[in-house]
Amino acid sequence: MGIIGRDFRSSSVKLWWFCRATDNICIERFWRSAKCERIYLNEYGSIRALIEDVDDYIEFYNHQRFHETLDYKKPMNVYRESILANEQQNEAA
Repeated sequence: MGIIGRDFRSSSVKLWWFCRATDNICIERFWRSAKCERIYLNEYGSIRALIEDVDDYIEFYNHQRFHETLDYKKPMNVYRESILANEQQNEAA
């Protein structure tokens, strides 16, 4: 549930949201997987090496890793399928 409040640093009105446990569940699950599958298993000599490994893991997570919640499909494939389905639905309408 959000509330409308005033940001006194500017003249704009903004909608603020209360945080709930389910608000960040997808990103929390991603970071749990990243830590358990990659980060905790490696030692990094620099922050740059860590960042490069996280970038590599993101690529792997989205394009190569099968996800149980997606019926063991890869997220990017599911995304592409949904784009095609939406385009076909829009053409039929």
